[in-house]
Amino acid sequence: MITLAKNLSRIGNGAAILALVFMFGHIILEITLRNLFHTSTFVLDEFVGHAVSALTFLALGEALRTGTLIRVSLLHDSVPDSAKRVLEMFAMASALSVGSFALWFVGVSVLRQFERGTTSASIAQIPLWIPEALVLFGLAIFVLQALAGLIGLIFRTPQSEETV
Repeated sequence: MITLAKNLSRIGNGAAILALVFMFGHIILEITLRNLFHTSTFVLDEFVGHAVSALTFLALGEALRTGTLIRVSLLHDSVPDSAKRVLEMFAMASALSVGSFALWFVGVSVLRQFERGTTSASIAQIPLWIPEALVLFGLAIFVLQALAGLIGLIFRTPQSEETV
């Protein structure tokens, strides 16, 4: 399961990179259209907004796996080594709980948007379940990575925790 979480986190991170490239390309296209042809795609704000949310959530699993999420090191650094493991397990269990809670509600929202056929109010009329599904996928990766991290902390010796 740890390998699956690692691979999915990398895939999510790759998809986040693609979302960033998409945003850059769309912004360049929009600048070109407005300045040279006096027209627009008329969906820049919507598409970039969806891409930002996708990028944020798709990269969460890899950020958790590599330890690049924001941490409060003041507390972590001030406790003895014996308590650090317990503190890390508590943090990972908390991430797992909050992530699972968010996963459930976003999943319900995606299903509701899909069933109702809700689309955006813009000219593109994007089915709203599509961008929300990207957020859902990112949250699922995050939850799986948090579970793998917690399992790794529980069953590994303190010296090997850095490889989670």
